[in-house]
Amino acid sequence: MKNIADALNKAQKAMGAAKKGAKNPFFKSKYADLNSVIEAVKEPLNSNGITILQRHAVTEHGPVVRTTLLHTSGEAIESDT
Repeated sequence: MKNIADALNKAQKAMGAAKKGAKNPFFKSKYADLNSVIEAVKEPLNSNGITILQRHAVTEHGPVVRTTLLHTSGEAIESDT
């Protein structure tokens, strides 16, 4: 995990905040939608050799969205939501 950890550290230093452009009328607030989050992180991650993949998967707990951060070295980190 050495290569992806180093690349994530560099990418995180370059990331800015996601823009809160979407509105939640129920709470009368704004939030950063998924497109805004992707826009904020994609360039810093890609510049450091990391690709974002999101796909559907089915686990023993039901369907999930699996997010993978894949580094050019072949190292990866995955998370299910």
